[in-house]
Amino acid sequence: MSGYLERFEQTPVAERWALVRRWMFEEPLPFFAELRAYRPVLVMPEVVLATRYADCAEILRRFDTFSVRLYRPKQGDYWMAQDDTAIHWREKSIMRAILDREDIPAIRAYVADKAGAILRVAGGEID
Repeated sequence: MSGYLERFEQTPVAERWALVRRWMFEEPLPFFAELRAYRPVLVMPEVVLATRYADCAEILRRFDTFSVRLYRPKQGDYWMAQDDTAIHWREKSIMRAILDREDIPAIRAYVADKAGAILRVAGGEID
């Protein structure tokens, strides 16, 4: 175990989420690298962080356990804020039908560049 997790364990439970948020914003690459290597699922009373692709993919597939209900007040009827509804599956199918699978690498690069630019302008923080 390296520095982040040692400091995490030494921090009182009530102060851990604030510490983790600071690392996420100020030192994301080394912090998440350590989590992936030593504790890929970090559980805190306020939130659970999953840092490996396989775990994230499983969470997204298990909408019965990992619901998006909490997003509904903020996002309304948007299809990504719905769990296993006809609207969700229909809209997702439409999205998949119009995307050319060969364009996915370019789309991912565009999204990464755009998100990076937005974060830089926002000083590293967005809602």
